Amino acid sequence: MSSDNGIYILNLKDQSRVIHAQAIENLWWSFVTFDSDSDEMIPTRVVDYYRNAAPMTRREAQNTAFKMEEDCTILEYGISTFNIDKTWDELVERAKRVASLEIKTITSRPTEEWKRKYDWFSDEIKILEEILKM
Repeated sequence: MSSDNGIYILNLKDQSRVIHAQAIENLWWSFVTFDSDSDEMIPTRVVDYYRNAAPMTRREAQNTAFKMEEDCTILEYGISTFNIDKTWDELVERAKRVASLEIKTITSRPTEEWKRKYDWFSDEIKILEEILKM
């Protein structure tokens, strides 16, 4: 059975953050296109995944990741690093613009089938609304 987890360092211009997460491929999922074909990570997913992680220096992030690795009994994908050439505040501002588009896309689908799916997306909409308030 796959644990589908890893420790992921996010390096930005002004800080780094570290998380232990599953399904990291979601960073490329967009609710605008309902696809994950993007070559770039989607800002709303990045902010959602990393928003509760403490900002730190790159060295602190590496040390934190190594400590987290020691504490894991199962770690399928090890430690990986993502680099984004933005500050945290720039990333959040971009995520807010994308969040507005994603909410509009999710809520504008008119079919009955979509209304059932929309209910399923209610948690995602709450997350996007939280990002808009950051």
